[in-house]
Parts: sequence; C-alpha cells; structure tokens
Amino acid sequence: AEAYYPVPHLVLAGPAFTNEYSSNVVRSGDSGQLSDLLDGSALDRADSPTTTPSTTAEDLEEQFLKERISSYTAAAQSQRGSRIGGLYGNAMDDLDVLLSMSDTVDLAAGIDGCRRDIANDCAVAFNAFEYELSRCVLTKDDGYCSMTWDTHSGNDYQDRHYEELFGFLLEAMEDLDSRTSSSGTPLADEVTIVLFSEMARHPQLTGDGRAHWSYTSFVVIGAGVQGGQVVGELDDDFFGKAIDLATGQVDQDNGTPLLPGNLGATLLKIAGMDEAELLPDYAPIDAIIAS
Repeated sequence: AEAYYPVPHLVLAGPAFTNEYSSNVVRSGDSGQLSDLLDGSALDRADSPTTTPSTTAEDLEEQFLKERISSYTAAAQSQRGSRIGGLYGNAMDDLDVLLSMSDTVDLAAGIDGCRRDIANDCAVAFNAFEYELSRCVLTKDDGYCSMTWDTHSGNDYQDRHYEELFGFLLEAMEDLDSRTSSSGTPLADEVTIVLFSEMARHPQLTGDGRAHWSYTSFVVIGAGVQGGQVVGELDDDFFGKAIDLATGQVDQDNGTPLLPGNLGATLLKIAGMDEAELLPDYAPIDAIIAS
C-alpha cells in the first residue's frame, strides 16, 4: 500500500506553488509558528489576553468540530463539496497525529541570530522523514547573516555565502548518515537532496556587479543518484548546451536542452513516480539516476 504522510510537503522557508495540491502543503513558519500552535505556546503571543481552555473543553471542541465536518461531508451532494469536506476530515486526522508527536518530533525553524541554520533545517527534515510525517521538505538559504545572494554589485560576501552554505550541507550529510528510517534501514538510502537557485549571473560585468541570467545549475546528492559527475556545459556566451539525456554528454546536434521540467522528471523518477504521466512533455536526465 502507498505510504500516508500527515504533512506530505513541509515548507520551512521559501516559496511553494501548490495549485490544486494546497491541502498537501504545510508551512512551519519562519519563527516556528507550527510548533507553537501544536503545543499551545502561540497563545502567549496573542495581542489580546487569552485564557487557555481546559483539556476537557478542548476535547469537547474537537469532538464538536469533527462531528460537524463529518455531517457536512455526508450531506454534501456536489463533487466539490464532498471533496472539501473530505479534506477537512483528513486535516483533523493529520492534526491528531501531529499533536500526538509534538513532544517527540522537533519541527522548529532553524533561526540562529541573523542567519538561517540550514543544517538545523535539514535536521528538521530528517526528523519528519524518520517518523514518516513528510515525504518532501523545502527550505531556503539567504546567505551569510541573511544578506541574500541577489546582489548586483559589491559582491564581497559571495565567498562567505558559499563557505557557510556548503559547511551547513556537510554538517547535514553527516547528520543524515547517522539516521535510521522507520523500516530500520539507513535513512541516507531513502533521501535525495537537491540544491538549486532559480537564476544565475550574467557572464558580463556591469560596473562591479552582474545582472540576472536565465541559465543556472543544480546539485543532486544522495539516494538514487549517480554521483561524482558534472552533466551539461555552458558555451562561450554562457548559454546551456544540449546533452544526451542517457549519457550526460554534450550533443548539440541531437541532444536535449536542459529545462526545469527535465529536473522535475528526474526527481519524480528517482522517487519511484511515473514522470511520464505527471510531466509528459519532459524526459528525465537518466545519466544522473543510479541504475
């Protein structure tokens, strides 16, 4: 049977374009709001004085809400109404799971002074994977002291951004190697890490900086990945070259120009999903998929 995840896609930081899958996405909040809601401490930060209800009152409120949702779902005649009611019911069940595990699984955001601790964010992701709460976790790195990577001039901090990010990544990989999945196998055998930016830098300097550029790169590490290689090239004008998706070699005559959809199809295939059904217009980069 297909595994069930109470929080299928957990967003610690960064965008999530959910479309019709919004019910599968949960944001933890940059200040750990999700954890605070689960343990009730969020009430301490309310603008108005708030009195926490007794456990008995909370139980009655939850029972009332579940009964209302159940009756709404049963009475819903339209497909949309029934679907919405079902999603509410699933959300209540997922909340029960999260509440039962709130003292066990740390989902707190990785904020450390002026910076975001990406290694801590990865630890949160690994916690969610170990307890089968999530299948996918997203976070965002804003560089050293959250100064952002998107600088068009005065790029003195770019080196520091890279050093800190890859230091976090090394720490995260060491953490991952120490983890065990719920099935008792190494968690590293089940987790794939993807590192990417939505843009790169123009090859030509403009003053002491560079503008945006639409050709970028990505790093894929971990389970299902044939590592230790570089796939693709840029030409002298920093345009991406077409490649043979099977071998990863440059093939300007018969190859495929790499697009975001190719990366998406690759990750779907690594995850054991039908990429042809979900992204029919894009083929996976088989050269980076472990056989």
